Amino acid sequence: METKECINHNDLWVVNKNAILSAIAYFDVFNFPLKINEFFEVSNFKGSKQQFEAAITEEISANTIKKEGDYFLPNYTSSKNIRLRSENEEYAKKIKSKVLFYSNIIAKFPYVECVSISGSYSKGVTDKNGDVDYFIICTPQRLWICRTLLILFKKIFLLNSRKYFCVNYFIDSDHLLVPDKNIFVATEVKFLIPINNLELFQKFQKANNWTNDYLPNKNHHTILWAEEKKIPKLKLVFEKIFNRKFGDTLDGFFLKMTLNKWKKKFPEMTIENFDLNMRTRKNVSKHHPQGFQNKVLQEMEKNKNKIYQTIGGL
Repeated sequence: METKECINHNDLWVVNKNAILSAIAYFDVFNFPLKINEFFEVSNFKGSKQQFEAAITEEISANTIKKEGDYFLPNYTSSKNIRLRSENEEYAKKIKSKVLFYSNIIAKFPYVECVSISGSYSKGVTDKNGDVDYFIICTPQRLWICRTLLILFKKIFLLNSRKYFCVNYFIDSDHLLVPDKNIFVATEVKFLIPINNLELFQKFQKANNWTNDYLPNKNHHTILWAEEKKIPKLKLVFEKIFNRKFGDTLDGFFLKMTLNKWKKKFPEMTIENFDLNMRTRKNVSKHHPQGFQNKVLQEMEKNKNKIYQTIGGL
């Protein structure tokens, strides 16, 4: 008869095995092989770094994962992803000055309180054909004025290019909790790169400490500061003008206008999918029409299945 201690040990083994395979399967969705420190950070492993490394050695012996140089990959993945990651890292470094430039522009817009970089750039990589994504915290009751001004700037001055200016997620500083709780959202929140207003950024992270349930070992953030200057006078003047009842009306108008536009543009979306991917409320704007979150989670599960299939299951 098994003792309680043995049962708990077996349960922990299963939990940690799933944590390892889930982490490597998740990042393989993005063709992103992991170094050992990264691997530990993005896994929900219950134990020390030394215990994690021992568990990794077991998985290599079991042929669920493999190591090539400094990188770990699922057992089915081509080593070309290592080269691809290196190329994307070099490109991310190359465009750093442009990212800082546009981050600084966004930070100067009326009602922008905090700017962070999300998406692939927050992981230190960028595809030459990809975009730089931003997560923006706005002044309460003025999110839709803020968003509309940024979108107009993109359409008029950037000819609607999203390459360095993909502003697809806004919340306000009175509603910092992100409602969707899963590994995708937890990873994005944990990897955000703050650009300005570190105090508000830390408050946001604290409000979303549920992410520790998914990534308990990821406890630090890259910080990429934009140019620190005094608040532009034009921003102060604009906010003073619109911090009145007319501003309330205008913000509500932009919200309704955008919501109606998106409902007409995506009539095939169910109510549930629309709320998940095109969340349009007074305190949040989310524009993910391709349903990227669900696609990533589905691909992660497929990757885990592929790992087991290549070794004939457990």
